[in-house]
Amino acid sequence: MSEDVTTIFARHGFAVWGGDWNVPIDYMHFQVGSRQFINRLVTLPKESAKQLFNRYTQQLNCCFEESNSIKNATLLRKYCVDKVVSEFDGEQE
Repeated sequence: MSEDVTTIFARHGFAVWGGDWNVPIDYMHFQVGSRQFINRLVTLPKESAKQLFNRYTQQLNCCFEESNSIKNATLLRKYCVDKVVSEFDGEQE
């Protein structure tokens, strides 16, 4: 069941899941991207942050669709999170 729930959260932008962590494991934790990306979102005006978050979510979903050769939902989510988060962390404002 956790794969279903984490996939739903990921498709809505909350792709980092504490259940993937080694220490501490936190099954109730869902997070939007990296701390760097989150800090960037909270410093933007509301409309700009909303647009950036929507673009981020769209890219996650595109990755999920384009990478359908990865059949394991957990591995697919991790692959897309790593790919998209690193792209957004590297973006200049």
